[in-house]
Amino acid sequence: RKELSVAENMLRSYEREHESLANQNRQLRQAARMQREEVDGRQMQLISELNAAKSAAEANPASMRRVSELEREVAIAKERVEEHAKELERVREHKRQLERELLNGPTTQVEDTKKNQELSELQQQQAQTE
Repeated sequence: RKELSVAENMLRSYEREHESLANQNRQLRQAARMQREEVDGRQMQLISELNAAKSAAEANPASMRRVSELEREVAIAKERVEEHAKELERVREHKRQLERELLNGPTTQVEDTKKNQELSELQQQQAQTE
């Protein structure tokens, strides 16, 4: 009877932790989506400004400096998008790891390293097929 009580308490703890992780996941996804939309919007704005500046530069060579500035800004925006994508993937992997630990209990460092290597190999294979 005591073991059953302990097991029920552990189950409730796992359920609370799972709910907490689910809430954190929702918040992270929402924040990532909003950040991506913001960056995408800024990138679209920069591209339209760049296109307008290129048109003006054809008529006025002095505008070429503005074109190069806009091209740099677009490149920076693209880098930020890539950084956000990497950060999002890192957060997703961390979430998956926490979910695995909730289901299976903590893993050892050796198991983590092996799983990370397998995951990396799978991601490389997927990238090659795309």
